[in-house]
Amino acid sequence: TPTKSTKTPNRQTSMTPDGLTLQDLVKKVTDQENVISTLINRIKFLATKVNKLESHIIVSERVQEILATDIDLQEQYSRRSCIIVSGLKKNGRHEDITELHQTVVNSLSETGITKTEVGENIDKLHRSGKYDRKSGTQPVIVKFKTLAFKEKVFENRRKAEHPIKISPSLTKRRS
Repeated sequence: TPTKSTKTPNRQTSMTPDGLTLQDLVKKVTDQENVISTLINRIKFLATKVNKLESHIIVSERVQEILATDIDLQEQYSRRSCIIVSGLKKNGRHEDITELHQTVVNSLSETGITKTEVGENIDKLHRSGKYDRKSGTQPVIVKFKTLAFKEKVFENRRKAEHPIKISPSLTKRRS
């Protein structure tokens, strides 16, 4: 009986089905482990950066809210001597400011305050807001010279017989 030579294959030189040696496979696995380790470190770094940015966003949102509140306070302060008169018909597309002034004086004098007193205490006025095509009206913002006179008009607003509405001039945030 002939004896077969039973050679044990050398682990270093044995080949895989795709032609790679075991040593080549170990190197490839080690390289892939290094790539994965690098990616994990990069993900941890980016996660830390995201957390810092989220914290920064939260702080920025708080600052923005504080600033918005401050702006609202300043804007409302500037409106303290103003009222909005609604229900006054608009006379034509390009209304004369003198005519508007007279219309407002006549309407506000219905609150029991004299026309002269109303006329002398109006500092500025202009139309602002949406024009209502159906009724032909657009609100008028009236600024008085003093806060006290504005309060006087506002307290007497229910005495007006004309179908006008007198309301405070509020910021969007407060209305």
